[in-house]
Amino acid sequence: LIWLCIILTSQAFTTITRHSAAPSSKKKSCFLLENSRHRENPILKIDSVTTSPKLRREVDSKSNDYRKRKKKVWDNAWVPNGERREKVKKLIREMQKEHLKNFRKLLNCEDDNINKKKKANYNEKLFLQEGLDVLVQWAQLGEGAKCENAAQDLLMCVPIKKLEDYEFHIKVYRRVLHAYYNQYERATWNGRYKKPKFKLSVQELRMGQEVLQTADTIIQRMEELSREYVAKSKTTRNPQKTLLDAGDYAPLILACNHVAKPVPALSALRRLTDLFEQSEQMERLAPAPNLYIAVMKAIFNSADEEWADQMGDKFSKTDIVDTLCRECIKRARNFPILVGPASSMLELYNVAFDAWSKVLPPRSKRERSFDFFDGGEEVNQVATKVTELWKMMQEDNVIPNSKTYTSLIYAYIKTYRLEEAYLMVERLSELLLKEGGEQTKLERVDSRALRTLAKSLSWSILSIEEKEGELDSSKKRSETAERVESIIQFLWDLTEAGYEGVTPTVFLYTTAVNAWADAESTESSMRAEKLVDDLKSRVQQNIPGSNLAPDICLYNALIKAIAKNPNLSRAADKAGRILKSLEKPDSTIKPNLDTYNALIQACITSSNGIERAEQTLEKMILTGDPMPNETTFRLIINALLEVPGATGRAENWLDRMEERFLSKSDLYERIVLSWCNESGKATRARKMLERMEQLFYESGISSLRPARSCYNAVIEALEGQGETSDSVKNSRDEMYGNSIESTQLASNNQVFALLDDIDVDFTDGITPVGNTINFNKAISLIAESGNIWAGSRAEDILTYMLELTFKRKNTNAIPNIITFNSVIAAWAKSDHALAGERAAGVLKKLEDLHDMGLLEDVQPNRATYNTLMNVYAKAKDTKDSAQRAQECMNKLGDLYDKTRDEMYRPDVISYSTLLSAWARNGQSDSAEKTEALLFKMIEDNKVDRENNPQPNIICFNEVLYAWARSCHPDAIPRMRMIFQLMHDMDYSGQASVMPDTQSFNILLLAFANSARTDSPIQALEVLEEMEKMSINFGKPDVVSYNTVISAFLKKGDVEAAMKILDNILARDDLKFNSHFFSSLIFSLSESGALDAPMVAESIVNNIIDTQEYSVDATILNSLIKCWGRGDIDEGPERAMDILQGIVDGKYGQATPDVVTFTSVIDIWAKSGQECAVRRAEEVMALMKATPGISPNTQTYTAFIQTVGRSNLSNKARKAKEILQLMKDDFSNGNRDAKPSLYTYNAVLNAAEFTFGKEIYLEEAFAVACEVFDEIRSTMKPDHVTYGTFMGIIAQLMPKSGIRNDMIQLVFRRCCMDGQLAPLVIKKFKQAATRQQFFDLMGGEPEDDLPNNW
Repeated sequence: LIWLCIILTSQAFTTITRHSAAPSSKKKSCFLLENSRHRENPILKIDSVTTSPKLRREVDSKSNDYRKRKKKVWDNAWVPNGERREKVKKLIREMQKEHLKNFRKLLNCEDDNINKKKKANYNEKLFLQEGLDVLVQWAQLGEGAKCENAAQDLLMCVPIKKLEDYEFHIKVYRRVLHAYYNQYERATWNGRYKKPKFKLSVQELRMGQEVLQTADTIIQRMEELSREYVAKSKTTRNPQKTLLDAGDYAPLILACNHVAKPVPALSALRRLTDLFEQSEQMERLAPAPNLYIAVMKAIFNSADEEWADQMGDKFSKTDIVDTLCRECIKRARNFPILVGPASSMLELYNVAFDAWSKVLPPRSKRERSFDFFDGGEEVNQVATKVTELWKMMQEDNVIPNSKTYTSLIYAYIKTYRLEEAYLMVERLSELLLKEGGEQTKLERVDSRALRTLAKSLSWSILSIEEKEGELDSSKKRSETAERVESIIQFLWDLTEAGYEGVTPTVFLYTTAVNAWADAESTESSMRAEKLVDDLKSRVQQNIPGSNLAPDICLYNALIKAIAKNPNLSRAADKAGRILKSLEKPDSTIKPNLDTYNALIQACITSSNGIERAEQTLEKMILTGDPMPNETTFRLIINALLEVPGATGRAENWLDRMEERFLSKSDLYERIVLSWCNESGKATRARKMLERMEQLFYESGISSLRPARSCYNAVIEALEGQGETSDSVKNSRDEMYGNSIESTQLASNNQVFALLDDIDVDFTDGITPVGNTINFNKAISLIAESGNIWAGSRAEDILTYMLELTFKRKNTNAIPNIITFNSVIAAWAKSDHALAGERAAGVLKKLEDLHDMGLLEDVQPNRATYNTLMNVYAKAKDTKDSAQRAQECMNKLGDLYDKTRDEMYRPDVISYSTLLSAWARNGQSDSAEKTEALLFKMIEDNKVDRENNPQPNIICFNEVLYAWARSCHPDAIPRMRMIFQLMHDMDYSGQASVMPDTQSFNILLLAFANSARTDSPIQALEVLEEMEKMSINFGKPDVVSYNTVISAFLKKGDVEAAMKILDNILARDDLKFNSHFFSSLIFSLSESGALDAPMVAESIVNNIIDTQEYSVDATILNSLIKCWGRGDIDEGPERAMDILQGIVDGKYGQATPDVVTFTSVIDIWAKSGQECAVRRAEEVMALMKATPGISPNTQTYTAFIQTVGRSNLSNKARKAKEILQLMKDDFSNGNRDAKPSLYTYNAVLNAAEFTFGKEIYLEEAFAVACEVFDEIRSTMKPDHVTYGTFMGIIAQLMPKSGIRNDMIQLVFRRCCMDGQLAPLVIKKFKQAATRQQFFDLMGGEPEDDLPNNW
């Protein structure tokens, strides 16, 4: 009895230990095999067989040994690693080896006393079950390879001979499948029962992909066996549908979720659903919600680029997730018994809500129009889908949890439905607080959603407009602020109820205080103070893990709330007391610039508080702690302009502000208008206007340009005082009417003399008659010339025509719409930097003349706006050009909608020009906007073909070009989609838009710009396809071949590029020009190949030897630059030889230009050779000896850089001498030799890197100071100027008080100019002491400096 008790106790303890070692194994198994309720137990039951006692004893003996080993395995199976795990593996291997040995032995044994058939059945079933048990052990250990090897040994013993063998094979494969999944699961999870890692390593991802491939192969084999089984079972009395169930697909789908591979998961799920439908909807084949959830998670966790590559643009992630969710819900309604626990359906809805909440990007503070912003089609779609899912969830009686509500809050915030978002907060409160219970406390509450909602509500207050009266809007703002405050109280209620991680933070309190400040109600300051007091009391409670310590942002918000209270007359005193408490020495919170700005705002709102605000600003300027910014000055200036008679004080503060930084024109304009409104102050207004003009011309900042209304106001004020206003009118005309390079035209002969520069010969030498037709022809000829002065001269002729018409009363030269359109076209073709601005000025002039009644019959038409859009499309400053072109199109469309006049209806030229502007915009979303405009054009044409133009090939090519230059990862797939659309539209007869040569060339350009290694091969394949096309559609030209060659050269494959070049040069149907060869040589130089210069020179020599093409300066300049880019020591000398050969005529008729000489000097500058300066001097001498060529700014700058990079001890003085020669050359009439800031910086650079004796260092410092003063007096220094001069101080000045004073002076000047860049900070560190660096930087880290610095 004692021994029996010991044995039973031991077995019970072992059982308890085993279950405690793997507390969640049953739960995990249920998760994997949720769909396998009808699957037989992995440990199969053996049928009882009548056997002889002898055989039974022998089998039982072997089985007892097996069971003992199996028990040891199970006792140790859940040990994750270490010696015990290796022991388990050893036991399994021994059990597997002995099992196979006994299996073969007992199958071959003979016993005459029993029936052989019964003996074989007994032995086979018993030992096949033991073989499956071995596989189960390997599967539980997660040893996929070992399980597969054991399965192969087992399957070799059981060939398929009967239907039962199919079932056994399926069972074996099923265990191997789970073994591989468990192997990957163990490797990628932090512990068996913890959540998966946030990010998998490369090794884990590779392992996951291998598991996916293996699992997919196993499932396909199982499907094949199942089909064979079904086919053979049809001949029996009991035909079967399939041997598989939904649980067989679970490992593959779940593994796909882990590695975020949605395509295999979608494929597996689709095969399972098809099998479910084909099998007449067998219960064990019904996909459970957890499989849909895994697929949906895999989709949203996958990379966007990978999804686009595999699925294309036809299927978005959100649409697929939405489809899967609805399909699962539909199946759950049809088969409620098969959908699993309610938690699965809840998780399904949660994943869907989470997916829709992530479609839109987060809201930013700049986008504040929550209540009155439509949001666009995408926003409305998300809101509609979320609402539909919420209704479906309620219909299915699925009880939401906290994750449901937080996902809905996120979705409603991003779709600007803040009312619905706050309603979800109330329902979440009911769930977590009113219902209570320990079960809800186990849920994790995402407090970030509540904080985000509070922030969004706070921002939305600013968008509440005065629509229904001031009382209603004020009430609505207060209600919104109360909602923000209620979120804080809700989080405290959750904290007191026992929820973790939901304690409010000081940031949330700051958000609530800001909300009350923006509400601007009578109780704003009181409610804000209560919030701050509540926070202080909570801090004293020492709540663990809380972040409640007040910071300066909280107090800034409090002062802001006090300042904005409309009924608080003593706001300044209250704000001052808060600031005083912060300024105490023992205070841990120190005021910053925002604190003082808030105080100034509070002073302004108080009665008689402007003087106190001025005193505060004066104190800030004197102490420099903190340094005032533009906002500080702007607050006081705007306040003074509201006080009668205080315009002079406002102007004084503007003067002091201008010493530190320039403001926008609105302050200057307000002061001008304020002076105009004061009696007898028109002269002061005119002086301020002249000051604005001077600032505009000196700085070039467009925001400082005086508005036309300012000129008109000053003119009216001067005339009201009886003073002359002619000078102001002239200034206005010069600013808004005349061209930059205006020519005084006094006669018709002078007008037509402008055509001499473009070689226009008049018939019989007779000058044409000066009338509208001939003047228009002259403007058109000037525009066609394409010279940079074309727009200026065309506008001069227009001004002359207006003078003839209105001053000289000559009715023969009245400008018409053709005149204005031709002038705008001249600006479009001039390639001038300000072409867009000047062309817009011409249109403005036309509109003004029409509105004033001077040219009643002349008004802008479609051609006018099309031409102006063409100016913007070709503009060099492409940042805002596309938006301006869009404004032109919008205006043209509005005019057509208003008048229904055909002269305003946008045509295909309008759209193609606008597409061109967007395609060349250069912004990240330009390609998407261009494509969207094209699709809108197509859809509008389908709706109304008569009033909406049909896109032509130019429109499609512009969209292709936008994608080609976008460098977007999806550029080439999008272009192929557009190609397919062009083919479909052409074949269907909708439009004649078959891709032409230019279309294919743009596609080749996309391949050339692609970062993919196989892009040149793909480009070559496209080129071969082009060669097979007809002459009218896509036949390759010179540009095609040049682009493909460039694609190979960008990848460094010179051999392949030259092979293509040899093939095309031998052809007679292609004609090449200098641009082709220069581009080819440039691509060679950019390839990085060591032999690129030699290859380039062989190309040039081949051109000369064959004499088929001429060599000009463009080709030779590219060859010289190629030698300069090559990493070859003899490159500079070879470039020199080429230059000398050009001068000596060795290259035929080719003559050098200024680019040739400048390129050679630049190569010597970068060579680092000792003879560089001497050789550069030789080039300069040779250049001056060449007739017709003079050095320009780039030439002199390159020469100075050569000196600066040399080892000369006196290089600073020599650089200064070259600068003086440059200035003398400019003074003597060489307008191309004007020194630039880059030139002056090169001289400073030469001084900084001067080494040697003390006399040379002193000389270099003197040169640097002289040049630095000259820069400050003639132009605006940049960050390179300040950084280099800081380096000069560090290198050339001894440490002293004078040096420290100079460092401080230069640093403050740099900050006032807004040029504090990383280069300046680096040099500043080298020059200043540690204490000086800390003091001048204000203790701020380098990444948190004031924006105006």
